[in-house]
Amino acid sequence: MSDQTKKNSTEEIELSVFFQGIKQFFINCLKLVFQVISFFKKHIIVVLILLVGGVVGGYFWDNNFKKNYKNEIIVIPNFESTEYLYDQIEMINSKIKNRDGSFFNEIKFPDYQSLREITIEPITDVYNLVKKEKTNLDVFKLLTEKGDMLKVLADRTSSRYFKYHKINIYEKGSSAGNKNINLLLDYLNQNSFYEAYSKVAVANMKKKLIRNEEMIKQIDTLVSAFNRTTASPNREQLININQNSQLNDLIITKEALISDNKKLELDLIDNGKVIQEVSIINDIIENKIFTSKMFSLPLLLIALFSGVFFLIYLFNSLKKLSSN
Repeated sequence: MSDQTKKNSTEEIELSVFFQGIKQFFINCLKLVFQVISFFKKHIIVVLILLVGGVVGGYFWDNNFKKNYKNEIIVIPNFESTEYLYDQIEMINSKIKNRDGSFFNEIKFPDYQSLREITIEPITDVYNLVKKEKTNLDVFKLLTEKGDMLKVLADRTSSRYFKYHKINIYEKGSSAGNKNINLLLDYLNQNSFYEAYSKVAVANMKKKLIRNEEMIKQIDTLVSAFNRTTASPNREQLININQNSQLNDLIITKEALISDNKKLELDLIDNGKVIQEVSIINDIIENKIFTSKMFSLPLLLIALFSGVFFLIYLFNSLKKLSSN
């Protein structure tokens, strides 16, 4: 009984010490906050001067130093060239980081010094992906079964299933307009294999378009002839079920050919180049508030000012401890 009482008493003491420590911690935090407020209140004039001076200095810094630009290009990699496109962007990016002047001179890219980075990402449109072909739906189901959907969509192996991709070109310095964008696109389209592939593919699409037009004309001729026959006053020429079925098949075939031609016409536009540009947005100035000197310079000046006083306070505290 006595041992149990001692044990309970010890536990109560330990719990009391624990809560006392938490209480002291919060008291110290409040003291620190009060000291910080008191410090800035005491030196409010200096802080305001540093704040205003930092904002003004940051404004002139932002306007006189080189700006960061971002260019966005939406492209369609045709003829199964998605992997080629991603490999080329990755390779060019490594050349930028290594400042490989010989490579950029070889591809006639004189303004490579202004390039900071080139990135590429797929424009993930899952709805159009699965709507396009049933096989895409099956592939997407298989991929998502193996892991998180967002990770699967961000994975490079999944990127080839999407039609549109966005290339981001980050530059520093004066605006180059579309010059660097056109040079990059020209380089990406200079591939002998894909150029030959595109010529054959485009020629085949044009031939198919012509054949479909001829078949539509033939169907129109047959339907016209059929209409003339059924319109004859001779009652012996009756329309039987077989004739109706054949006419229906011709009309369905014509509609399918017209639909196929519409798709071919759009495909000819999309397949104009190996890497077909869709839209270009250039010279987007990266004026993020946290990277702007108008925001960072005042904070830096105030931090340096506070740091000096903190070091003085720390030195005096250590001096007192050493004397004691």
